[in-house]
Amino acid sequence: MAGDVEASNIRVAVRCRPFNARERAEGAVRNALSCNDSTVQVMESTRLPKEFHYDHVFGCGATQEVVFQAVGLHLLDNAMNAYNGCIFAYGQTGSGKSHSIMGDVEDEVEQGILPRACTRLFSMLEGRRQDKGFEATVLASYLEIYNEKIFDLLTGGNPGELQVRNHPELGPIVPHLTECPVESFEEAYELLDFGAKRRAVAATQMNATSSRSHAVFTLQVRMVLAKPGGHVESQAKIHFVDLAGSERQKKSGAAGERLKEGIGINLSLTTLGRVISELAKPGARSVPAFRDSKLTLLLKDALMGNSRTELLACVSPSSFNLEETVSTLEFATRCKLVKTSAMKNEQSKAKASVRGMWEVVKGRRARGVAGPLNGYSLLEREGHYLISTEQLPPIIQTMYLIHNKDREHSAAMSLLSNQKEEVRAREVAVLQAQMASERAASEATLDDTHRALEDKTGFRV
Repeated sequence: MAGDVEASNIRVAVRCRPFNARERAEGAVRNALSCNDSTVQVMESTRLPKEFHYDHVFGCGATQEVVFQAVGLHLLDNAMNAYNGCIFAYGQTGSGKSHSIMGDVEDEVEQGILPRACTRLFSMLEGRRQDKGFEATVLASYLEIYNEKIFDLLTGGNPGELQVRNHPELGPIVPHLTECPVESFEEAYELLDFGAKRRAVAATQMNATSSRSHAVFTLQVRMVLAKPGGHVESQAKIHFVDLAGSERQKKSGAAGERLKEGIGINLSLTTLGRVISELAKPGARSVPAFRDSKLTLLLKDALMGNSRTELLACVSPSSFNLEETVSTLEFATRCKLVKTSAMKNEQSKAKASVRGMWEVVKGRRARGVAGPLNGYSLLEREGHYLISTEQLPPIIQTMYLIHNKDREHSAAMSLLSNQKEEVRAREVAVLQAQMASERAASEATLDDTHRALEDKTGFRV
């Protein structure tokens, strides 16, 4: 599914959090920053640029709703128009990234960008469903990258490590990642809550609940709209990325397992920094460093491919964190120079064929299909879970029916192949038995001949 391609720069916003309890307790409350609508001024620096300019700047008093309206809402508008989107939060440990992305889901005032986006998305879809001929389905997935290993946050037990694969048409994919159908904010919240409890979190001197992994929550929206002459199929993905915080070992007090985690976090963030630096150069086309980290490989499309991407850089106002704050601001400045090429993911059904639908099915097969937590009927096929077709709109039902028919065909061919092998094995066994019988008969005849000669000649043969 491909439409118009539109190149645009990564949109960058900076959010400065208030002083926290630790900074107040340590007396580190000297303000190092001054913020207005689009500018951050560094108050305590004579050797570094004093001002940084961005698309949006939020001071300490900015509410969660203000941030969402500025950097989250238009991602939903883009998705409803079939454009992929991504927002990722970057910054030092304890700078407010998780608060900005997640917030307090159970408090409407303190909800972050992600829960607000879920609420608004389902409201938008409900409004569109009033249009005759409009159908939509939403799939959600949730993963983390911990110590350079990818884990599914929506599976029970002890899930194994997943891998990133680069599909020639779909871009980066994670085979066998759980994708759950969701029809309301409440269902999305169930997944968010379940996944958040499984995410790696630990206390450091910088943050009592420091995220020790990068987390990516993805909403995939698939829509069908009846139009004169046929139907239009469209789809879009929105990635919400909460990066683990960069940190210095001396400040974080990390040791043992925490130190190992910090090394893994800083490695992936360093690779991300190198990738951004290369992409920010004029005329940049390819960046080999993408494969140096699971994080950058997973975010490849968001950083240079089919996506409209936002960066929310989170910083501390304290002079105690000035060095890390300036580093974050410089990273955000480089991100402004990076261009992506968003593609409108829609196609007229009149032009689509079974072959086109089959390509979609093959794409889903490449990623793997897994079942949700609970509350959904499941069908088990060859070790994978397929979502029950009764839960999906007709166009998606058709896709799954084709998928299942293919699996049944593959299973039948496999059974036939096994039967052929069994027949061949039986034929070989019969032949071997015949040969053994004939050999035994020949040996018996030879023995009889030897004995007859011995009796006749008196010589032992």
